[in-house]
Amino acid sequence: MDPPTEDDAKAKEATEKKTDPQDSDTVPDMPDSAPPPPPPPPTNVTEEETADVAKDGDKKDDDAVVEDLTTTEAEKDEAKEKKVDQPKESVAKSTDKVAATAEEEEDGPVSHDVRSKTFHELRSYEAKRRTIYTSKMKSTSIYWRSFRDLLSKSYQETDRAENLVRGTVVANKAYTEFLRASAEDRIDGNGMPVAEARGNRLKQERKKKYSSLGGGQMLMNLAMNNKIVEKVNGDSSIPDVQSSVSFENLPDDSLVSELVQCTADMADKFTENVNFIEDVALTKLCELKKELEAELSVMSVLGDATIYELEKAEEDVQKAWAAFYSLACLADSNALTQKANIKGIDPNAVTDVWLVEMHYRMAVAYLTTVWEKSSAELSTLFAGVKEMECNRRFRLRELMVLFMERGERLWESLPPLVKSVLEILTKAPTDTKKIEANITEIVREKARVLQRTDEANVTTDPLNGPGLAGVPEIRDDFELQSPLMSNLLIKTEVIWRKSDKIMSIWKPCLAATTSDGYLHLFELPSTSNIVTKTPAEVAFQALVPPVEVPTEDAIVEGGFVPMSMMGKSWFENLIPGVSFQLKNCNISLSQQKGNSTFEISEVLPPTGLSKLSKNVRRRKYSLRLSSSQEMVDWLLCIRSLGAE
Repeated sequence: MDPPTEDDAKAKEATEKKTDPQDSDTVPDMPDSAPPPPPPPPTNVTEEETADVAKDGDKKDDDAVVEDLTTTEAEKDEAKEKKVDQPKESVAKSTDKVAATAEEEEDGPVSHDVRSKTFHELRSYEAKRRTIYTSKMKSTSIYWRSFRDLLSKSYQETDRAENLVRGTVVANKAYTEFLRASAEDRIDGNGMPVAEARGNRLKQERKKKYSSLGGGQMLMNLAMNNKIVEKVNGDSSIPDVQSSVSFENLPDDSLVSELVQCTADMADKFTENVNFIEDVALTKLCELKKELEAELSVMSVLGDATIYELEKAEEDVQKAWAAFYSLACLADSNALTQKANIKGIDPNAVTDVWLVEMHYRMAVAYLTTVWEKSSAELSTLFAGVKEMECNRRFRLRELMVLFMERGERLWESLPPLVKSVLEILTKAPTDTKKIEANITEIVREKARVLQRTDEANVTTDPLNGPGLAGVPEIRDDFELQSPLMSNLLIKTEVIWRKSDKIMSIWKPCLAATTSDGYLHLFELPSTSNIVTKTPAEVAFQALVPPVEVPTEDAIVEGGFVPMSMMGKSWFENLIPGVSFQLKNCNISLSQQKGNSTFEISEVLPPTGLSKLSKNVRRRKYSLRLSSSQEMVDWLLCIRSLGAE
């Protein structure tokens, strides 16, 4: 995981100027992807290298992942051929620095001026980084919320269209049922249609009533009814369904006969309309709504998870900065030398400034990597929303035109109402660019509303972090280097360690000594395959887990679980397994364990019940180097920092 280069940072800073924080109605241009904040690169870069990068700037994508600046070109080619991780140039630089530090050990730890300079440079860097990130995070968040609103409105429109069509189908079905029952004389006394069996009983009851009222005319009426039925059944131009139309007891010259036939014809027309709309338009609308709901669920979870990861990574940086600033202030004022007398500080606590500085630097690098990887996902997500909305509008338009055309055919007596709707539907744009432009304008308008709402509420100042108020502008050539290049680090190397417990075994670890008089032993992951000959830079990178951001496939398959939800933090391995305060340590050699092994024992301050007893708390570890010369170098370094 490598922080971005300075050129990448400068390319990204241009996007900030598109937003005027003083104009509440001015909305920053919608990002095709979420741009990462532009911190400076992690290692020293020469002027010639900077010029080369500037020449190739037009050929690089703004959001491309920065190559590891600690690896030379020759080593990259060799690594590709052998497909084996090779030591990097920064490792050599780090080793040279450690060697130079070892040669200058007699000069003592880092001077107060150098420490203070680094501390104040980091203050300026954090102030600039936080200002830039706040603007970009605000822009990305606003546009994602606007897209979320667009997704909600799209689903609402589709759902409303389905309900309109479904309601029309249900109403036409009911109207058809009443018309058919009326034509077949299956309406009860309350005007409600009844089933065919009950309808036959109603007809028999009516015949009796008609007979009682008509007397001798009953046989004549029956004869006329038989002639009408025979005429209807013999006419092949009339659909078979009309054979159930009831003309019983009606005379040939009845004024109602044509009305009965008309009612049956209207029922046929409504039946045809209902069958077509239900089988074609309504079915496809239901499919469109179901597909839209599935896609929106994935997109919403993906976008929310991505924004959450970005915000969580920024929160980690701010926490790391607060911890570093608190400890660095004490170190800058030389108060750490008397930490036992400082209220609120545990005398057993590790008060190594390099350690918290390292956590801050790595948190910035981790945040940058999250931005880089999330950028591609957000870009794909935004493009997917536009494509989905274009497709939805195309399909919805065709279905609504089809629905209204069938309605126009059914309701020719109401052309003004139908045509007004058709004119609106037929004039809707069908060009993809026009639709995307319309979508963009909708999102912009929603973003303006959200921006005015957010600015009406109390917002936090991005420079309200500890030590960020009133800081000077950072110098142009400042570079955020790797923690292994820190002035506070004296010596670091992969060694073997073993505790004094009975069941303990030798394990590789990354050892680091700092100018505050500490020896830190970092536990290496079991899957890292790190050995004693592994360069310190490679071992340090193994302490940082691979960055994983939410993807659409992971959301769909349900396989993405943020590390924060698993109960562990990404910087878990960056916390030392053991930290020795060397001024409380004793060193001894053990000839039985070999000429490259020594033991380090630390007297621990009493805690809890141990304060009441006279027992001295100790912990002891055996450390093994790759050679006796390496062991001598480490002994000299440790003793120069206060060990006896």
